[in-house]
Amino acid sequence: MALTSPRASARGFAKAPPAFYGDIDSALRAALPEGDAVADMTRLRALLWQITEWQRLSAEVINGLMDGKDNATGTLTLDINVATTTLIDRRIGPDTIVVLVPTSANAKAEGTPWQTLPNVTRSQAVLNHVNSATADRTYAFVLRG
Repeated sequence: MALTSPRASARGFAKAPPAFYGDIDSALRAALPEGDAVADMTRLRALLWQITEWQRLSAEVINGLMDGKDNATGTLTLDINVATTTLIDRRIGPDTIVVLVPTSANAKAEGTPWQTLPNVTRSQAVLNHVNSATADRTYAFVLRG
């Protein structure tokens, strides 16, 4: 048996909420006051659908993040004849670490560039490397932090 508060009755609630969650239509009918129940149920059903859809989309994003799908990767080719290359990316903040992995033979031969921390400006990271005339020094990068 469902309990109804005296205050709830005084405010005009017609019935106590259902004690079970079986049939959604009977639950909605029991929860809504008397009146245009069909219109209210339609609005409530639409709201419940939106909440359920939001939960599904949120779960999809969270599951993707747990699987490492955080969209914080890219590729970078080092500038030639200079000792620094500036990586410009909107996801870079003052404490972001850039992890580099060489993807070309010239990049593997040269070694991995190092980063100057903290990043001087938002959306930019300065990478120090060997001053070389070699053009094909390509790296994959991951942004962390």
